Amino acid sequence: IIEGQDGFTVTPYDAEFLAWARAYERTNTKYRDTLKALAE
Repeated sequence: IIEGQDGFTVTPYDAEFLAWARAYERTNTKYRDTLKALAE
């Protein structure tokens, strides 16, 4: 949801969430075995 001069706009795109998701994906891929061992 984006607030503008004319009110609110609902959009499926969120740049901050996209950046977070990409960082999570990189970390999860890089440390896959470590995270799996910690989960046990």
